[in-house]
Amino acid sequence: MFKKGAMFGLDARIALAIFGALSVISGAALYSAIQQSQATAKLVEMQEVAKAVEQYILDTGVEVWLSDASIGARIGDLVKNPGVDGWNGPYVPYEWVVDDTLKINDSYTAYLRVVSNNDWAHPSDNGTVNYCANNSGDPCYLWVMFKQDVDISTSLASAIDEQVDGEVDFRKGNFRKTTTEMYLKIMPTIKKY
Repeated sequence: MFKKGAMFGLDARIALAIFGALSVISGAALYSAIQQSQATAKLVEMQEVAKAVEQYILDTGVEVWLSDASIGARIGDLVKNPGVDGWNGPYVPYEWVVDDTLKINDSYTAYLRVVSNNDWAHPSDNGTVNYCANNSGDPCYLWVMFKQDVDISTSLASAIDEQVDGEVDFRKGNFRKTTTEMYLKIMPTIKKY
């Protein structure tokens, strides 16, 4: 009788150990799936702004510049009519803050920037962004930038970079990250500041 009870106790401990191991494995997989889902959601928001810019240009035939000396663009024109023919917006469902800023949510604001496609400085060097200058021969691109007041999670940005560029390197490719900013390349432009 004692042997049977002792054996049952051993079986229960083995089953508990297996259950515990499976819980750890499934918990890690769940965390990875949640992280991937958050990255996909943020990328979709950035792509939504990029598509809105393209549609705005197709509808109006004009780009969304602040001025000849600006590194940015009037992202607010995607939400409110700037008085140009063909405007068919709002193009995005976000809140307009000022001409060059949209509030995406409580954490992020969005901007449009004219930036070089050359390799950027490493994010550990405060992520130097190469803005296009009038006197440079660098090709310039319009980028959507998402900014937050605190450091952007490297794991979130890495997951987005992996989706966009197939590798994680915040200095090159169509997705880039600085300490508090994420950039997604939209299109080439001849505009420089």
